[in-house]
Amino acid sequence: MFTFTLADAAIFIHFKAFFFDICSSLENPDVLTGLSNYKVHIRQHVSPENSKMCIVHGKENGAIELTDFPSGSVIAFRIRLSDAARTSIGTIRAVIAGSDELERELAHVLDSISLQDYNRLLFTCDAEEWAAIGRGAYDVPRFGKLVYCGLQGLIPVLDWIRENNDLGHPLCANLRDGTWLSDYICSRMEKYYGLAFLSAFFSAILCHLVDVPYYLRPCYFEAIISYLYKHCRKALLRKLSPNISTASSLVRALSVSSVSFVGHIPGAGLAPLPRCLKLEDKHASSLAAGLPHFAVGIWRNWGRDTFIALPGCLLRTGRFSDAKNIIISFAGSLRHGLIPNLLAEGEGARYNCRDAVWFWLYAIQSYVKQAPNGQEILMSNVRRIYPKDDTKFGEYAEDEPLIDVMCEALERHFEGIEFRERNAGPQIDEHMRDEGFNVKVFVNRNTGFIHGGNRWNCGTWMDKMGSSEKAGNRGEPATPRDGAAVELQALAYAVLCAMSEWSAAGIIQNTGVSNDTETWTWSQWAEKIKENFEKNFYVDENHDGQYVNRRNMVKDTVDSSLGYTDYQLRCNFAIALATAPTLLDPHKAWAALDTAKEYLLGPLGIKTLDPRSVLQAYHHLIWSTFIR
Repeated sequence: MFTFTLADAAIFIHFKAFFFDICSSLENPDVLTGLSNYKVHIRQHVSPENSKMCIVHGKENGAIELTDFPSGSVIAFRIRLSDAARTSIGTIRAVIAGSDELERELAHVLDSISLQDYNRLLFTCDAEEWAAIGRGAYDVPRFGKLVYCGLQGLIPVLDWIRENNDLGHPLCANLRDGTWLSDYICSRMEKYYGLAFLSAFFSAILCHLVDVPYYLRPCYFEAIISYLYKHCRKALLRKLSPNISTASSLVRALSVSSVSFVGHIPGAGLAPLPRCLKLEDKHASSLAAGLPHFAVGIWRNWGRDTFIALPGCLLRTGRFSDAKNIIISFAGSLRHGLIPNLLAEGEGARYNCRDAVWFWLYAIQSYVKQAPNGQEILMSNVRRIYPKDDTKFGEYAEDEPLIDVMCEALERHFEGIEFRERNAGPQIDEHMRDEGFNVKVFVNRNTGFIHGGNRWNCGTWMDKMGSSEKAGNRGEPATPRDGAAVELQALAYAVLCAMSEWSAAGIIQNTGVSNDTETWTWSQWAEKIKENFEKNFYVDENHDGQYVNRRNMVKDTVDSSLGYTDYQLRCNFAIALATAPTLLDPHKAWAALDTAKEYLLGPLGIKTLDPRSVLQAYHHLIWSTFIR
């Protein structure tokens, strides 16, 4: 006896074999005669109650009992779906076919939620979900956890199943076994305040899967999710910059993916913002340094990573309010003239990088250029949580305009920065040598270049500290890059040019930097960098020197303590050319790019080190960020 769902049943055909114990005729060597001692009875269109071979118990969720079914017998049933199944499938088909009224209602709901809500609707990785609502990503048996808790976690899996007709996929098996995935989608959305109404909308459609026969459930689940995702994605693009909706598919895909990095995670917020700043959401969004490993806690907000990513993730997508909040928050945490490497909500900020402040300043000048009335941000209030270098968190704070904070950062660099990290030792870095906790930055008066660091710390990107006693690299940075790092000079030049323009236009009152003995205007400092950049950083065809191993290239640093590291061919120079292209003669710039293309570019991205370098390791990390 086996169970089935049977609304109306008719036995389409009986095929019953009977054996007669009689002697068969002699075999014919020329003709296939078959077995003459068997007889077959065939009946068609038999109602269940008239069947002699089986008994049908119940029409819905019933069972078939085989009563007289000798070997060789065949029985075929003609069935139809239950009324509930037919109604549910009809409703699902009507939804995905498109209804003007339904789609208007869905569009209205989707237009009413914020971009922070879209981060939760489509994305959030496992760690973010645990931090936000105490649950993680959906775990598919024999497959594993989905990459995202939101709809985007399902789309690539469903695409694979559809394109490969893979109904044996573990996700399909999970859908056939129950409606847990549908329940998960709706219940997780319900826990987010901004998605509660949308959760009810989703539930009203997904609930129909309960009555769909298990073997059809994967098909209709895919149809529903694809329909809802299409409309969610379309509504999201409407909320971003108007130019994106009509852009190429690549630009649209990148814009949608940028939303995955921007959201609010409890315990990983920004530093305190001024009370006068109006927020679109209850909490300001932060920009994750990377998913899934840099998504929560103190590891989410890094100064360098945030401001490298901010122009693409927020400015190009039209998210100027979020960009402003992040700029203002990091400005409030300025200390020693530096932006934190690790923000840790401001309270646990660590100031051990030299480049974050320059990426922050460059992001501000990009904001001014791209945002409507962008120059207004310069006069926006900043909540300074460390108005003095020795101020303790929460002890005292004051508000001041952003432009004053920017000028302080530039002034402190001009004067020179030198300090030892707070709590220096294993409690903040278990691998760094004692000398590495000493931070020093200064401006070379002859070239205008920003110098700093020592061979025992790594204050710029890339900043991996050696940690292996066995390999003998513990406490030794893979790339110390002390001296004048190439990208910092270009970032400084771009920022100083912007400051000069704003000063000349009367947008800001500050005209430059000074100390007890000298004064530099913004334009003088910028020109000094430009005058010295090419002759100090470019290695031409005729360049001769102790450490030269490539020509037609841009050096990685100038005046490093080890000397030979200046001449390493690295990908950082591409940042310099992108941010300040006028620093180098165009022909030389193209020659340097050709050199990088020949020796650094791989099929997936750009290598971090020239294979000819003495520090070259066999395995290279590829950065697809620099593929253009």
